[in-house]
Amino acid sequence: MNVQSKVERWGLFELKLRGPSEGNPGEEVSLSAGFTSGSRYGEAEGFYDGDGTYRIRFMPQEEGTWTYRTQSSAPELDGLTGQFVCAGPSGENRGPVRTRGEAHFAYADGTRFIPVGTVCSQWHLQDGERRAATLEALRASGFNKVRMSVLPLSGELQEGVPEPFGRHPDGRLDVRLLQPEYFRMLEERINELTACGIEAELVLLHPGALGAEDMSTKDEERYVRHCIARFGACAGVWWSAVEEPEGFAGRTPGDWNRLLRLIAELDCGGHLRSVRSRPGAADFGSPWATHISLDTPDVKAASDYTRAYGKPVLIDSAGSEGNLDRPEASLTPEEMVSRLWEGAARGGYVSCGEAYEEADGGRIWRTHGGKPLGKSAARAAFLRRMLEELPDGMRYNSDRYDAATLEVRGECYLQYFGPHRFAFRGFELPEGRYTVDLIDTWQMTVEPLPGEYEGRFRIDLPVKENLALRIRRLPGALSGPAEEERDGTTESIQA
Repeated sequence: MNVQSKVERWGLFELKLRGPSEGNPGEEVSLSAGFTSGSRYGEAEGFYDGDGTYRIRFMPQEEGTWTYRTQSSAPELDGLTGQFVCAGPSGENRGPVRTRGEAHFAYADGTRFIPVGTVCSQWHLQDGERRAATLEALRASGFNKVRMSVLPLSGELQEGVPEPFGRHPDGRLDVRLLQPEYFRMLEERINELTACGIEAELVLLHPGALGAEDMSTKDEERYVRHCIARFGACAGVWWSAVEEPEGFAGRTPGDWNRLLRLIAELDCGGHLRSVRSRPGAADFGSPWATHISLDTPDVKAASDYTRAYGKPVLIDSAGSEGNLDRPEASLTPEEMVSRLWEGAARGGYVSCGEAYEEADGGRIWRTHGGKPLGKSAARAAFLRRMLEELPDGMRYNSDRYDAATLEVRGECYLQYFGPHRFAFRGFELPEGRYTVDLIDTWQMTVEPLPGEYEGRFRIDLPVKENLALRIRRLPGALSGPAEEERDGTTESIQA
């Protein structure tokens, strides 16, 4: 038995064990461990990693001494005990991302997390040169979340990459035989993203993925359990139980709730989990879904879904800047950027997609990674900076405004105008003095307007598209509980 004696909070504790290798251990041998520290208790399932090697991984959530005991159907793996010390987190270890309130995210240590994501669904299957280019591009970008498929999509498994499943003697795929080499490779890619400070959102099931249509309910559960056991102690992981659920014939939202519940029960790290679907195709009211993940070009839906479900909203597929022969993959960069800002100003988080077909074989960023070729990625980074400069707790307000607006009432306002070319805007704000910045979301500029503003005032604007205003109360200016007692007419905005 190989075991660590010390691990930091939200780190990865691992037991490495030797056990039976005959038959199909991944299916035939059960293995788990219970972990105790004071009144804290957690469980983690183990997984078979090939050549008679078994691993149990656990993410301790509290500092102190933890003890453990294994349970297994294999006598040599059953009843093993030990302990380890969990120390404080070091460096950039802030733990997994959680939801905070009805519209926000934060790391486990409380640090705010503003997801600005992209999609590179098959980047982990590419050759070493392209993978390195992808990581370099991500390091230089403002992206902090990458959506990727655990299983290869049809036709995307590259030469030299192991398959995730074994084969029958006649060559047919055997989804009962999980291949450790494939999942170890995926683990290396996740660790590379973590080293870049980027969250890996793992799509477990996709109708176009290798083996997805061959799995029975039992096969599906075995595969999902393996993924949770292997990756569930990694801090920088999110779960997307299924993408495009409508592509699975005969399945219902209840089937995906079953998977989400399984993930919630088995995931010792308590990671975020959802289903990415078109509006109306998933049960986002389920307690097992931590947030909402939408496939829709209507980014204005972000505010509607937050209001309906009281959960943060990610629009993970709002379309892509690109040149493909499908409307959703041929947006202009200006339209992609507009969707990013409109969704953000409505309290949601829109992923930045790119789908320019390259001349050297038709590869695209959205699928294969590499290097972004478009103009929206840089502007997504600018948006992230603008959002991070806002105070914590900004919320969408639809009650008084005729343009998408985030606010902390009486403190800060961010209003996005999109395609509307207003010549001026009128404001009436709570007592206090305010500064105003004019933001050009395309040129990526912030222009402080001269002077200070208070009470009822007018802002003259250049007549152009895609502008935003940021209004912030000056430190020491009056603001407090008395303002909250005013009626809804206290603040207004007029075209």
